[in-house]
Parts: sequence; structure tokens; C-alpha cells
Amino acid sequence: MNRETKSKEPASKEPAPKEPAPKEPASKEPASKEPAAETWPAYLRRVSAGATQAQIAARVGVGRLSVCNWLRGTTHPKAETVIDVARAFRRSPVEALIAARYLEPSEAAEPVVIRASLADARADDLGAEVSARLAELARRSAADQIG
Repeated sequence: MNRETKSKEPASKEPAPKEPAPKEPASKEPASKEPAAETWPAYLRRVSAGATQAQIAARVGVGRLSVCNWLRGTTHPKAETVIDVARAFRRSPVEALIAARYLEPSEAAEPVVIRASLADARADDLGAEVSARLAELARRSAADQIG
């Protein structure tokens, strides 16, 4: 399984993966007070804390040449591999996806809500949820009438 994409740009520029393409910065406005976003090679060096390319490759489950190319900026890992790197070094996958430019920091600030299917809920759990929601609705209605 090929877990990286080759860049067709010169090695001096930051390469971008083919599918899906990481997001570019939203605008080219003047620099704000926020620090510049960390690049993927810088992130990988930081989280691996001095590990060799072979050690990083073994922990992530990729070839040493892939790690070498990531550190040089000649290739860019796929999002799935970015998540594998984060997990291998006990880091947040969201942090890694931001460093790899698959997510914008503003996207990570939004809470993620995972809702279970009602079909999987037990009857007593559904009853408790309905009761709680009705009580909340009654409380809000009473507060609106007072205020």
C-alpha cells in the first residue's frame, strides 16, 4: 500500500499531496500576531524527539525512505498516515492533521459531537432522555414567562 504521494514540485518548495489536497492558508493577508503554522517536517522532528529515521519508520509502519522524504519535504504523507504518526508518538491526530495542512486550526476549534443511533438505544435510556428533554423544555418555558 503506497502511503505517501510524490511531489512534482522542486524540492525547495513545500510539496502538497495529490489526494486529498491539504488546505492552503485561507488568505495572504498581513501576518497576524499568531505564530506561523508548523510544517510537517518540523512537526515530525518535534514529536519524534531525536528518533532516527529507521526508528520513526518502525513505529509508524512505513519504510525508512518515506520518513527521509517527509523530513526533506520531497513527499507528503496521506492523511491516514499522518494519523498513524500521531498515534505512534501519542499525539493528537488533529494536531498532526493541522501540521500536515489537512485541517485548518479554526476547523479543529469546533467541538465534534458523535451521536449514537436511536436504533441502538435501550428503551429505558430513551425514556430517560425524553424525560430530561421535557424537563429542560418546561424550565426554559417557565423562564421565558418570568423574564
